[in-house]
Amino acid sequence: GTDIDINNAKDGYTKDTILKGQTYQNLATFTQLEGSNIFQNQILTINPNPNWTGKAIISNSLIQKDKTYTLCISPIKNTFKISDSSKPVVIVSGGTDVGGTNSKRIANYNQNEEDLRKFLIQPQDENYKIWIEPYATQNATGNFKCTVVLLEGDYTNKEVPSSITGTES
Repeated sequence: GTDIDINNAKDGYTKDTILKGQTYQNLATFTQLEGSNIFQNQILTINPNPNWTGKAIISNSLIQKDKTYTLCISPIKNTFKISDSSKPVVIVSGGTDVGGTNSKRIANYNQNEEDLRKFLIQPQDENYKIWIEPYATQNATGNFKCTVVLLEGDYTNKEVPSSITGTES
């Protein structure tokens, strides 16, 4: 944030103030981390897990049916390796039943891929969730570190900060 000096204010309050700029609210709240995944200091670390139990799940009551959201995933470091390089190392999916029949794959990340990617999401159901998980395989090494930002609206062709904590302007 930026510190602003306000002249002619009484007790830190002012009336009729107009602020110009963009305010972002990151709706990406990780409600469940399975396996050895870690969310610390706004960085998500996805670690190998051969049992399909390594999901990092975003669930937020502010995510509403029939609205548009932009999911921004910005890899910081992708050292995740598996023996079959044609397979993705990390999978991003969404739906109401995590990993069930009412889920849809949103994206894959391949080995060494570290580009910021933005995805439009338009939930058609209440209780929509997004999850990020490792591709299940034996003998995987490394990990996938990224920041995750979920914004209401279409930001696919707009610049957004790579990391947003709560609400920021």
